[in-house]
Amino acid sequence: MLTSDLKEKEALYEVVEPRYFEKAEPLSEQDEQGAIYEFLLKLGSENYTEWLSAHENDYYFEVVRVDRYYYAVAYEDYTQPAWAVEIEPVK
Repeated sequence: MLTSDLKEKEALYEVVEPRYFEKAEPLSEQDEQGAIYEFLLKLGSENYTEWLSAHENDYYFEVVRVDRYYYAVAYEDYTQPAWAVEIEPVK
């Protein structure tokens, strides 16, 4: 799933209920890390983009599906969802 084919539906948010993503189905490939990072970087506030730039190498970025919803997620330590945004395909 290419990030150029996506748009955000909601604002980027800090994940407070990580269990929601336990059954997430991964849709992106390992080589899409940079594109997902850039996608998330464009969505955030100035404080968030500064923080994300400083922690780029500390997170794993992935596009996932949970039930019928799609998300771009930044995982801390590859397992703990820390930041997410609901997304939808651009038609």
